[in-house]
Amino acid sequence: MSITVVGSINVDFVVKVHAMVLPGETITAQESFNFPGGKGANQALACARLGGETSFVGKLGSDANADMALSLLSGSACKLDVTRLKNTNCGLAIILLDDQGENSIIVSPGANHVWNETDLEIVGILEHTKILVLQLEIPTDVVKRFITIAKSMNIKVVLNPSPINAEIVEFLPLIDLLLMNKTEAEYFTGETPQGTPEYAKCIRALGAAESVVTLGADGALIFQRDKISHIEAQSANVVDTTAAGDTYAGALVARTYRGDSLPSAARYASYAAGIAVSRMGAQPSIPLASEVDSIMSMG
Repeated sequence: MSITVVGSINVDFVVKVHAMVLPGETITAQESFNFPGGKGANQALACARLGGETSFVGKLGSDANADMALSLLSGSACKLDVTRLKNTNCGLAIILLDDQGENSIIVSPGANHVWNETDLEIVGILEHTKILVLQLEIPTDVVKRFITIAKSMNIKVVLNPSPINAEIVEFLPLIDLLLMNKTEAEYFTGETPQGTPEYAKCIRALGAAESVVTLGADGALIFQRDKISHIEAQSANVVDTTAAGDTYAGALVARTYRGDSLPSAARYASYAAGIAVSRMGAQPSIPLASEVDSIMSMG
């Protein structure tokens, strides 16, 4: 039984700037880079690198970016079920990265939005799956079908509802683990994330069995049935935050797959994300398990 990640695969075009461009403004970039990315592919690579037996399912175009998009996943321990679509462009993300390591991202979905699997094919994809991981960079109706079928097969479902899409709200009660950043949590609850019993009621009202809300430098809040935990963030020299959330998600899933408690897995994930933000690029920034173990052993 393995982790199955279903989601997007992109090529990231990263442009470093001193500050974010304003409407109507033209600025000169410091430098630019190309990296493999996509939330689904990033999370799958993180799961595989950080100890989970992982499969990735996604759609890839047939343009010149295809080999770049697969360059790190294909060399990892992650099993790939990637369909290459003729006459279709790969997913593309244009990322502006400022001097503080913060980013703004524009995504062109390309092949990521071309899905026509039957329910029977989805059942086949999910065979031998212990944990299903989903995001919202593929069509929401596809995500809903995977959730529904996975639950009928007694598979644990982890959802990272990013980018935000209101259409997923009705499916949140089917989610076993809901993983949100503070912006997503505020959108779905209408409240600023905080570790109070009152806020916990707002989170639990969404319906997911357990939830994790990441707060950047302020760590993360873990909401379980009768417990709220706060996990501190690890200090880091922030270079690029692009894949920090995906690294966190992959690490969290990989460790729960291996049997860690949710708070313990979240602590591990905070170390993994701390390493990721200190490096450039999405997938190139994702650490190996040995790197995380080494940092954790030092305290």
